Amino acid sequence: MTDSARALGGREAAGRDPIDIVKAALARRTAANASFFGAEAERTAALCHRMAERFARDGRLVALGRTPAACSDVSHVAVEFVHPVIVGKRALPALGLAAGSGSLRRQAELVLEPPDIVIAFGADDDASGETREALEVARERGCLTIAYGAAGAAWDFPVETPDPFVRQEIAETHYHVLRELVERVGVAEEPEEVA
Repeated sequence: MTDSARALGGREAAGRDPIDIVKAALARRTAANASFFGAEAERTAALCHRMAERFARDGRLVALGRTPAACSDVSHVAVEFVHPVIVGKRALPALGLAAGSGSLRRQAELVLEPPDIVIAFGADDDASGETREALEVARERGCLTIAYGAAGAAWDFPVETPDPFVRQEIAETHYHVLRELVERVGVAEEPEEVA
Protein backbone atom coordinates (compact mmCIF):
# COMPACT_ATOMS: atom_id res chain seq x y z
CA MET A 1 0.00 0.00 0.00
CA THR A 2 1.34 3.44 -0.89
CA ASP A 3 1.86 6.19 1.67
CA SER A 4 -0.85 8.27 0.04
CA ALA A 5 -3.32 5.38 0.16
CA ARG A 6 -2.49 4.85 3.84
CA ALA A 7 -2.91 8.57 4.51
CA LEU A 8 -6.38 8.53 2.98
CA GLY A 9 -7.59 5.55 4.94
CA GLY A 10 -5.87 2.57 3.33
CA ARG A 11 -7.89 -0.51 2.53
CA GLU A 12 -10.89 0.81 4.45
CA ALA A 13 -11.18 3.46 1.72
CA ALA A 14 -11.91 0.88 -0.99
CA GLY A 15 -15.35 1.51 -2.42
CA ARG A 16 -15.92 4.70 -0.44
CA ASP A 17 -16.78 8.03 -1.98
CA PRO A 18 -13.53 10.02 -2.45
CA ILE A 19 -15.20 13.12 -1.03
CA ASP A 20 -16.03 11.25 2.18
CA ILE A 21 -12.44 10.01 2.39
CA VAL A 22 -11.08 13.55 2.10
CA LYS A 23 -13.61 14.88 4.62
CA ALA A 24 -12.60 12.18 7.11
CA ALA A 25 -8.88 12.92 6.61
CA LEU A 26 -9.52 16.64 7.14
CA ALA A 27 -11.61 15.96 10.24
CA ARG A 28 -8.76 13.91 11.78
CA ARG A 29 -6.29 16.70 11.05
CA THR A 30 -8.59 19.43 12.33
CA ALA A 31 -9.18 17.59 15.61
CA ALA A 32 -5.47 16.85 16.10
CA ASN A 33 -4.52 20.50 15.38
CA ALA A 34 -7.20 21.84 17.73
CA SER A 35 -6.00 19.53 20.50
CA PHE A 36 -2.31 20.36 20.05
CA PHE A 37 -2.61 24.13 19.65
CA GLY A 38 -5.27 24.40 22.37
CA ALA A 39 -2.91 22.70 24.81
CA GLU A 40 0.30 24.44 23.67
CA ALA A 41 -0.77 28.04 22.94
CA GLU A 42 0.67 29.60 26.11
CA ARG A 43 3.93 27.65 25.92
CA THR A 44 4.26 28.55 22.23
CA ALA A 45 3.90 32.26 23.03
CA ALA A 46 6.49 32.02 25.81
CA LEU A 47 8.88 30.10 23.56
CA CYS A 48 8.65 32.80 20.89
CA HIS A 49 9.92 35.35 23.41
CA ARG A 50 12.85 33.08 24.36
CA MET A 51 13.66 32.57 20.67
CA ALA A 52 13.52 36.31 19.95
CA GLU A 53 15.93 36.91 22.84
CA ARG A 54 18.34 34.34 21.40
CA PHE A 55 18.19 35.84 17.91
CA ALA A 56 18.85 39.29 19.44
CA ARG A 57 22.04 37.82 20.99
CA ASP A 58 23.20 36.61 17.54
CA GLY A 59 21.88 33.10 18.05
CA ARG A 60 21.01 30.91 15.09
CA LEU A 61 18.27 28.39 14.60
CA VAL A 62 19.93 25.00 14.16
CA ALA A 63 17.58 22.21 13.11
CA LEU A 64 18.63 18.60 13.38
CA GLY A 65 17.25 15.17 12.55
CA ARG A 66 18.17 11.76 11.24
CA THR A 67 15.10 9.97 9.83
CA PRO A 68 13.85 10.75 6.31
CA ALA A 69 10.82 12.65 7.63
CA ALA A 70 13.01 14.52 10.13
CA CYS A 71 15.52 15.47 7.42
CA SER A 72 12.66 16.92 5.41
CA ASP A 73 11.63 19.08 8.38
CA VAL A 74 15.24 20.09 9.04
CA SER A 75 15.56 21.51 5.53
CA HIS A 76 12.12 23.07 5.57
CA VAL A 77 12.45 24.93 8.88
CA ALA A 78 15.92 26.24 8.01
CA VAL A 79 14.60 27.67 4.74
CA GLU A 80 11.58 29.19 6.53
CA PHE A 81 13.85 31.24 8.78
CA VAL A 82 16.55 32.15 6.26
CA HIS A 83 14.28 32.90 3.32
CA PRO A 84 10.84 34.03 4.48
CA VAL A 85 8.22 33.88 1.73
CA ILE A 86 6.41 37.00 2.92
CA VAL A 87 7.89 40.22 1.59
CA GLY A 88 9.27 42.45 4.32
CA LYS A 89 10.09 39.73 6.81
CA ARG A 90 13.64 39.73 8.05
CA ALA A 91 15.81 36.74 7.23
CA LEU A 92 16.96 35.02 10.41
CA PRO A 93 20.09 32.87 10.64
CA ALA A 94 19.36 29.15 10.42
CA LEU A 95 21.00 25.96 9.28
CA GLY A 96 20.21 22.28 9.23
CA LEU A 97 22.19 19.29 10.44
CA ALA A 98 21.06 16.01 8.91
CA ALA A 99 22.24 12.41 9.05
CA GLY A 100 23.46 12.43 5.46
CA SER A 101 26.34 14.69 6.50
CA GLY A 102 27.74 12.36 9.16
CA SER A 103 27.16 11.86 12.88
CA LEU A 104 24.66 14.37 14.28
CA ARG A 105 26.57 14.50 17.55
CA ARG A 106 29.82 15.39 15.78
CA GLN A 107 28.09 18.00 13.63
CA ALA A 108 26.54 19.52 16.76
CA GLU A 109 29.93 19.59 18.49
CA LEU A 110 31.40 21.47 15.52
CA VAL A 111 28.60 23.97 14.99
CA LEU A 112 26.64 24.79 18.16
CA GLU A 113 27.25 27.92 20.20
CA PRO A 114 25.56 28.98 23.47
CA PRO A 115 23.07 31.53 22.06
CA ASP A 116 21.77 29.06 19.42
CA ILE A 117 18.26 27.66 19.26
CA VAL A 118 18.26 23.93 18.51
CA ILE A 119 15.12 22.28 17.18
CA ALA A 120 15.14 18.48 16.97
CA PHE A 121 12.92 16.41 14.73
CA GLY A 122 12.25 12.68 14.86
CA ALA A 123 14.01 11.81 18.12
CA ASP A 124 11.19 9.38 18.96
CA ASP A 125 11.73 7.54 15.65
CA ASP A 126 15.55 7.58 15.69
CA ALA A 127 16.53 4.09 16.84
CA SER A 128 20.24 5.01 16.70
CA GLY A 129 19.81 7.69 19.38
CA GLU A 130 21.85 10.21 17.35
CA THR A 131 19.18 12.91 17.54
CA ARG A 132 19.05 12.69 21.33
CA GLU A 133 22.87 12.71 21.52
CA ALA A 134 23.03 15.89 19.43
CA LEU A 135 20.32 17.43 21.61
CA GLU A 136 22.43 16.58 24.67
CA VAL A 137 25.37 18.46 23.14
CA ALA A 138 23.05 21.44 22.64
CA ARG A 139 21.93 21.35 26.28
CA GLU A 140 25.56 21.11 27.46
CA ARG A 141 26.44 24.18 25.36
CA GLY A 142 23.59 26.21 26.86
CA CYS A 143 21.49 26.31 23.69
CA LEU A 144 17.74 26.75 23.83
CA THR A 145 16.40 23.28 22.95
CA ILE A 146 13.09 22.40 21.28
CA ALA A 147 11.85 18.99 20.14
CA TYR A 148 8.74 17.48 18.64
CA GLY A 149 8.19 14.47 20.85
CA ALA A 150 9.55 13.54 24.27
CA ALA A 151 13.27 14.02 23.63
CA GLY A 152 14.41 15.75 26.81
CA ALA A 153 14.54 19.24 25.31
CA ALA A 154 13.75 22.27 27.45
CA TRP A 155 10.71 22.69 25.21
CA ASP A 156 9.34 19.27 24.25
CA PHE A 157 6.18 19.38 22.15
CA PRO A 158 4.70 15.88 22.00
CA VAL A 159 2.20 15.51 19.18
CA GLU A 160 -0.38 12.97 20.31
CA THR A 161 -1.67 11.24 17.19
CA PRO A 162 -0.96 7.78 15.82
CA ASP A 163 -0.81 9.07 12.24
CA PRO A 164 2.79 9.97 11.31
CA PHE A 165 1.60 12.23 8.49
CA VAL A 166 -0.61 14.26 10.82
CA ARG A 167 2.20 14.37 13.40
CA GLN A 168 4.57 15.87 10.83
CA GLU A 169 1.92 18.31 9.58
CA ILE A 170 1.32 19.60 13.12
CA ALA A 171 5.04 20.07 13.70
CA GLU A 172 5.27 21.97 10.39
CA THR A 173 2.37 24.21 11.30
CA HIS A 174 3.88 24.81 14.73
CA TYR A 175 7.26 25.92 13.42
CA HIS A 176 5.52 28.19 10.93
CA VAL A 177 3.69 29.75 13.88
CA LEU A 178 6.98 30.07 15.77
CA ARG A 179 8.54 31.84 12.78
CA GLU A 180 5.64 34.24 12.48
CA LEU A 181 5.47 35.08 16.18
CA VAL A 182 9.24 35.44 16.67
CA GLU A 183 9.05 38.19 14.07
CA ARG A 184 6.25 39.91 15.97
CA VAL A 185 7.76 39.80 19.45
CA GLY A 186 11.00 41.57 18.81
CA VAL A 187 13.17 40.38 15.97
CA ALA A 188 11.56 42.58 13.32
CA GLU A 189 13.73 45.55 14.16
CA GLU A 190 17.12 45.83 12.52
CA PRO A 191 19.94 46.11 15.09
CA GLU A 192 21.05 49.65 15.79
CA GLU A 193 24.34 50.67 14.27
CA VAL A 194 27.10 51.45 16.73
CA ALA A 195 28.77 54.81 16.08
